[in-house]
Amino acid sequence: MGKTDCIKSLYFFADLDKRELNEVVELAQKKIFKKNEIIFNQGDRADKIFIVKEGNIKLFKISEDGKQLTLEILSGNNVFGENSLFSDECYSMSAQSIDETCVTIYYKDDMEKLLKSNPTISLKVIKTLSKKLYLSNEFVSNIAFNDARGRLINVLKKFAVDYGVHTEQGILIDFYLTHQDLASIINASRTTTTNILLSLREEGLISIKDRKIVVDKALL
Repeated sequence: MGKTDCIKSLYFFADLDKRELNEVVELAQKKIFKKNEIIFNQGDRADKIFIVKEGNIKLFKISEDGKQLTLEILSGNNVFGENSLFSDECYSMSAQSIDETCVTIYYKDDMEKLLKSNPTISLKVIKTLSKKLYLSNEFVSNIAFNDARGRLINVLKKFAVDYGVHTEQGILIDFYLTHQDLASIINASRTTTTNILLSLREEGLISIKDRKIVVDKALL
């Protein structure tokens, strides 16, 4: 897949025509981050937008008492940091590579110039951001009104649908998730999360392959 086709496949730029895509492609810069490397820290000036090309990214916050709260895991073709487009605030979370990760970077100043000079692109970007916000709110609502088991099942289903690879055993979530990561995402203790995972394995709803979770299709 060429650079233009790769960018067109992203939700953020999905509706742009060929001319608009070419303008976006011209602004793109590529960077590779090593495993566990910090991409940006909570509180840093929000001056870049990132797209995951290869690898996996963890978004997290640090609480006042120093605890790390995992917010989301992102795999290929996902955008993060895009909220900086419409504000002058700092990043409200940190981003870290889980493994060696290749990202495409757009500097905020470059994107602002592009959006100001191309109202059509601006409107399309706003529409796609609104859709992402809606889907995010739907996901938060779905897990907010469930117990810990229900929240964990919803998270596993989301990861399986968004990042899953179909195998004979089920749908492989193709990145490594620690029990603590999952516990942070569902706002439960690590012990509770581990016990739920054990229960799901005993019920045959998930299995483990090469330290990664495989979701049985019956869970979806």
